[in-house]
Amino acid sequence: MSAVRYKKIFEIKITHAYFSTLIPEDLNILFGPITQDIIRRFDIQVKRTLSNCSFYMNSESSIIDFINHLDSELTQNYFDFYIEIKSPYFYNYTQINLDTQQSVLYESRSAENTFTETSVVLNPIRHHLSSTDKFAEVNIYFQDIIDAVDAEFVIAFESRATYWQYLIIDRSDFHLKQPHIKSDQDITFQPPKLVTTQHGVQAFEMISEVPLKLSQQHHYTFSLYDVITDNFESPNESSQGLKKIINSLPGANANLITLKEENGKQKFLSPIYIYI
Repeated sequence: MSAVRYKKIFEIKITHAYFSTLIPEDLNILFGPITQDIIRRFDIQVKRTLSNCSFYMNSESSIIDFINHLDSELTQNYFDFYIEIKSPYFYNYTQINLDTQQSVLYESRSAENTFTETSVVLNPIRHHLSSTDKFAEVNIYFQDIIDAVDAEFVIAFESRATYWQYLIIDRSDFHLKQPHIKSDQDITFQPPKLVTTQHGVQAFEMISEVPLKLSQQHHYTFSLYDVITDNFESPNESSQGLKKIINSLPGANANLITLKEENGKQKFLSPIYIYI
């Protein structure tokens, strides 16, 4: 009796730049009714991990012949999937439109897709879905599986970039004069501005000059300094006349972002409260 040999048909994979491993922990791939029917009727085995699904056929036929056989037996010519969000903060740390009235469609035949040597990168089409409350629908067409033999179909999410808004609340004996933030990277912050927080507390506000990517593990190192004289001019870059107050400031938390309109454009802020 010969051993059963399964051949890989295709793979669908999700990546997310927010996570250090690129493996999204807060998304789930669900099989649609067409895919469930194909798996049941044609003895297809599925190997699942946290972020991808690989499909294998039990047949001596070539992949092309097997897919053509599916096409002749079925009224629908694609595999269907849904993407389910498991975290309420997904929209915070993902570079995606916050219009929750729309769901997303990914299709392997879309002209918006891009290609690498080993992957078909599926790019989204915005549309309304009336039949499901899931975040996204994915359709992988038979012909595209034939055309992309040994390739994987990838949905790649980028992490959101926000302006990091440090709010320094001085409750110590330091009596900050002119705090500022320095980095060992080419990142600068606006000069400090005295503001009143929503809780009625005075704080020094410093906002990054450019938006910075959110990530599960931060890649930036910022230090808090203050002048040690009564000279309120901008201190020089040698740190002379400065005192380091905090060596490594905490980074932005994806659980908290705010959105404000500025010159007709949306601006995302990541408030970071520092008590000293």
